[in-house]
Amino acid sequence: MTRALLNARKAEGLTRPNPPVGAVLVKRGKWIADGVHRGAGQAHAEVNAIARVDDPKFLQDSTLYVTLEPCSTKGQTGACTHAIIDAGVRRVVYSVRDPNPAHTGRARRILKRAGIDVTEHVMHEEGQQLITPFAHWMQHRRPYVRLKVAATLDGRLADRNHRSQWISSPASRGVVQNMRKSADAVMIGVGTAIADDPSLLYRRAPRQNRFRVIVDTHARLRLTSQVLNDAFASRTIVATTKLADPKRLRAIRAKGATVWILPLHQNRVSLRQLMRRLGREGILSLLCEGGGGIAHGLMQCDLVDELHTFLAPKCLGGEGLAMFAGQGWTLGKAPALTFSDVRRIGPDILVVATRQGA
Repeated sequence: MTRALLNARKAEGLTRPNPPVGAVLVKRGKWIADGVHRGAGQAHAEVNAIARVDDPKFLQDSTLYVTLEPCSTKGQTGACTHAIIDAGVRRVVYSVRDPNPAHTGRARRILKRAGIDVTEHVMHEEGQQLITPFAHWMQHRRPYVRLKVAATLDGRLADRNHRSQWISSPASRGVVQNMRKSADAVMIGVGTAIADDPSLLYRRAPRQNRFRVIVDTHARLRLTSQVLNDAFASRTIVATTKLADPKRLRAIRAKGATVWILPLHQNRVSLRQLMRRLGREGILSLLCEGGGGIAHGLMQCDLVDELHTFLAPKCLGGEGLAMFAGQGWTLGKAPALTFSDVRRIGPDILVVATRQGA
């Protein structure tokens, strides 16, 4: 199952609106094939693993390990339960049940009726973590939001001159690259886009780049920005409002980007409406990389599922930019979070907190 989970991780950020799934075939204690689901409409991990075995007779009496309960209905591809039965697999072991209420437990019943042994919940916690965004999307129909913040020990995003590159270390930035890899989309506010002009690309595999979302109420994004001028401009979404200049919107569209005109909330892009729109597009996992205004808005709307704070051993004090813009909250109304991880990343410390009830 460890190998199956590692296989699934290879496809994170590539399978929307499906979850990443990995599989391994074993016979007499020896590995015989791997399988990965590479994307919606493509063969599922179980089918890919079965197809890698040249001699169908070799599949007889084998064991299939898979991270998610096999699908049992025909969609864009055939039902995996049928493929497993036809292949002659003797035993199926999976980590988590399908979170879709219409399907959960169905594969077990079908496979057992066919005389196949079934074992559930092996490395369940790891399997559940893998499909957290998918399960969240199934329930709420919006992305699972990870908010990433790089700050000093005194909670500053930038100095008094609004310079923020680089507060965190190269090691921390490497972790952020891995976070981009597992996300379906990466989002920032227009202030960060103007100040830093980031590419938001997963640099280790440029052809696998995810969607990039710029939250821009008045369409202030510079037409020279990287996100509008690189080879992946068609993967850029500018979320704006009726307050934007139509000429600017036409210019942005001419660059190949997509423009969404969304409702206003407190004279800014409605983040709740943006999350609903992203959910309709099948975005399961969203990484937000700031800045302070968008961080405050997401937290205020209770849309942050995980807060990842990279704390650098520096202090700026004074007029440095705070992690969360705006007036903040009174103590009694402060957003409640639960610490889930604390670890050292090079010279920095990463603190992960999750929304209570998430």
